[in-house]
Amino acid sequence: MTTTTTNLGAGSEDRVMATAQQILKSLNTPKEVREDMLLIFSSFDNRLSNITDLINENSDSAGVRFDAAEKVILQWDSSSSSSNADASRHSLPWEDSPDEAAEYLSAVDEILHLVADMSIRSDNKIMDRAETAIQMAMSRLEDEFRLVLIRNTVPLDSERLYGSIRRVSLSFAANDGEIGEEFESFAEVDSERGCFHERGPSFGDDLCVVLINPDAVMELKEIADRMINAGYEKECVQAYSNVRRDALDECLVILGVEKLSIEEVQKIEWKALDEKMKKWIQALFRILDMYDVLADALLEFEMMFMDEYMCTEAKGVLAGLGDAAKGTFLEFENAVKNEASKKPMQNGEIHPLTRYVMNYVKLLVDYSETLNSLLENDEDEADGLKSEDGELEMMTPFAKRLLLLISSLESNLEEKSKLYEDGALHCIFLMNNNLYIVQKVKDSELRKLLGDNWVRKRRGSIRQYATSYLRTCWTKALHCLKDEGIGGSSNNASKVALKERFKSFNACFEDIYRVQTGWKVPDPQLREELRISISEKVIPAYRSFMGRFGSQLESGRHAGKYIKYTPEDLENYLLDLFEGSPLVLHHMRRKST
Repeated sequence: MTTTTTNLGAGSEDRVMATAQQILKSLNTPKEVREDMLLIFSSFDNRLSNITDLINENSDSAGVRFDAAEKVILQWDSSSSSSNADASRHSLPWEDSPDEAAEYLSAVDEILHLVADMSIRSDNKIMDRAETAIQMAMSRLEDEFRLVLIRNTVPLDSERLYGSIRRVSLSFAANDGEIGEEFESFAEVDSERGCFHERGPSFGDDLCVVLINPDAVMELKEIADRMINAGYEKECVQAYSNVRRDALDECLVILGVEKLSIEEVQKIEWKALDEKMKKWIQALFRILDMYDVLADALLEFEMMFMDEYMCTEAKGVLAGLGDAAKGTFLEFENAVKNEASKKPMQNGEIHPLTRYVMNYVKLLVDYSETLNSLLENDEDEADGLKSEDGELEMMTPFAKRLLLLISSLESNLEEKSKLYEDGALHCIFLMNNNLYIVQKVKDSELRKLLGDNWVRKRRGSIRQYATSYLRTCWTKALHCLKDEGIGGSSNNASKVALKERFKSFNACFEDIYRVQTGWKVPDPQLREELRISISEKVIPAYRSFMGRFGSQLESGRHAGKYIKYTPEDLENYLLDLFEGSPLVLHHMRRKST
């Protein structure tokens, strides 16, 4: 074969040389094959023989760079340390020797670059050394990553956290009513003392829980970047998970939540276990928060971690959170349905169960979208619900479950109302509780879920309870003011019968006053409407009866013994009803004189 020489410009010649050099590099051939290829290139143009010198120079340069980087890595490896100086160097804390840490990271970068750039791949011996060095470096970096995490873990400030938790406490104000213990920790807090759970960071802007020293984050990122670039992302993630899992366990212990196995749980006495469960229950809403955050971050997570194992684990955690949230919600439904406290509220006031359930439901509305997706396959549970005009078919899965939950609450309250021997107090109790439910629905996003028709029906029920109260409570008193049985017209009616009628009315009114001043109607509008309804029935009847028959007794002796009150007196006394402060009989007599 004849060797040719082609006249090329200096620039063109450089490009030809660079192209030939790149071809040899990209083929990643052993030394012997590479030499044969150089001979072939030279046979085409003798000037290409100069590429031998260039490649030898590059190879020598890469070897020198590799030797220097390998030396740094071996110096930090305890198994290869050959002197006391090297051993002490290995034991230095990473963050206490930033210059040497930077040198080590640069050495790792150098070897990874040389391997990725294929500068040393043609030499099998150097490649073997490179793989060994990378393994040593990754083992070292994994240890340092773990140590930096451990040393920079910030202990949980439990006192500050508890202070914030108290500010958003969901505990009821002290209440004399009896209720199942599982509901004692959740309550309504007025605006002066606190606030409800808020979605997301609900502890307020003044509380930022720092669990890792921010100064260490950059160091951790530097290490993680090298491990991921070298293909050791699983080891990096595992090291992080192990350390943070231990830190999480310590935080839970500080908060009073212990990590218990099934066997340990089964051995705990019920009273002690019940106390632990109350703390677990307070995480109803935090589970949903975590579910939402992870669901929103999952797509980005999958783009960040291409590893199928990591993505599968993340999806498994998301599914577990969803099951936990749904399970907690369904358990709550059962708890409401089966709550069976037998002691009635003393004054007919709102039952703690009502407050608990409605505040819980009101907070759940923020998670409507999440709960709709979690409950969409469980709609059979709501088959027992009744609705008109196809309303049920138009409801979302979450709205149906809310309707079922509130229906369970209403049924439970109906049963509790039967504990009252006084039929009138039975009505007051149902009015108070049903109005509370309606107001919570009407004044929140719950109204959109349950609909205006639902609100109208419940208001109609409250009016029916008010009618029943008037009939049950005041029928006897109003019967005393009827003409029947008096024995004549207004001019010749029996004085004995009239005296008995006035005495009976006074006794009925005084008894009602004594008892019902101690009853409680918290809502001022309902309280006023009840008083007006009573007044509209009682006062005109009393005024008319007095006008027809009062004159026959007023002229006689001891008239004040029978005609004790004017219509105006009765109206004033009605203002004392339903205030929750019982007034005794002698107070009335003193007031009327």
